[in-house]
Amino acid sequence: MKADRDTQVDLIAPAQAGANRRDWTFHAERINAAWGKQVASILETGRYLIDAREEMERAAFEAMVQQKLSFGPSAAREAAPVRCPCCPRQGDCGVEGAAR
Repeated sequence: MKADRDTQVDLIAPAQAGANRRDWTFHAERINAAWGKQVASILETGRYLIDAREEMERAAFEAMVQQKLSFGPSAAREAAPVRCPCCPRQGDCGVEGAAR
């Protein structure tokens, strides 16, 4: 059962965990590290898509997205939103579309 974010959940302290089991701190750190990589990877992919879209002719860019990438056009549109006009890179200002 999924716990409500506002509800504290009692976790077994690392010293109380079974000898052959990894504790919650191990799993939480590993999951959070993987999540961070996913987010960074998606942002990096979006930046590369934006660069390609700006540097390539439209027909060539669309053909590349449809034929040469590991994902389709809808995923490309989600990963590469329109660049913030006040930032050299999407999201640099911390708030999409906001001036510094």
